[in-house]
Amino acid sequence: TDDIQLYTLYTNIVATAPRIGDFDGNGIVNGGDLGILLALWGPISCGSRYDLNNDCVIDGGDLGIFLADWG
Repeated sequence: TDDIQLYTLYTNIVATAPRIGDFDGNGIVNGGDLGILLALWGPISCGSRYDLNNDCVIDGGDLGIFLADWG
């Protein structure tokens, strides 16, 4: 006779909300993301995902929002 063994594999899936300042998509807001934000400093196209306060410029307002999500 053949022995058949069945296994059930359970995995935990944790859904997390995207982090507003995670520009490089690695799941954390860190120096790499800060570099992206600083490289875009100044006027930017309205509606850009990097313009965190939607005023068509990357400036201190965006930096404040960004830093609140750090880590």
